[in-house]
Amino acid sequence: MNEQHAPRTDTETARQVDEGIAMKRAFGDDVARKFLLLRGIDPDLTERVLTAPREQLRH
Repeated sequence: MNEQHAPRTDTETARQVDEGIAMKRAFGDDVARKFLLLRGIDPDLTERVLTAPREQLRH
């Protein structure tokens, strides 16, 4: 059985990134990295989120 997934929307990606930022603040970079990658966020975007200064991150 071949499942087709709907393409990710910008809104969905933004929501996942926001959750990743919250994970970074609560649990650190390693947990946030794993969280974002497991949710299908692009590795380059994941690294940019994790290396951004705190004042640049939303929340």
